Amino acid sequence: MSTFVERTWLSVLGVGVAVAGLALTIAAIASPPDPAELADLPESGGDLTDLETTALFGSYLALAGFALIGIASVATRVGNMPLPSLKQCPDCAKRVPAAANVCRFCGYRFDQSATPPT
Repeated sequence: MSTFVERTWLSVLGVGVAVAGLALTIAAIASPPDPAELADLPESGGDLTDLETTALFGSYLALAGFALIGIASVATRVGNMPLPSLKQCPDCAKRVPAAANVCRFCGYRFDQSATPPT
């Protein structure tokens, strides 16, 4: 996710999926089956009814939506972090912070009078 618009759409998608999942779960829990329908079900030894399956699917859908919201939030924070200014060591060719006086890899001492490249 490189742009703000992409991260925003990921958040919107996450909210939509979470709301749909919560709606499915609440609808399944709020409308219990008729006792006559339950009596017609064969004794299967633990199989889920349609309402239980819908509630479970809705719960998983809501969790997936919240995960998308979290991913978008992290992507936004990472995308807004400033990039460090680096310079290249002339001895070992490793990248070190621009404010460094000594290369941490090879010990090369940078000239203090020269301005570091960006």
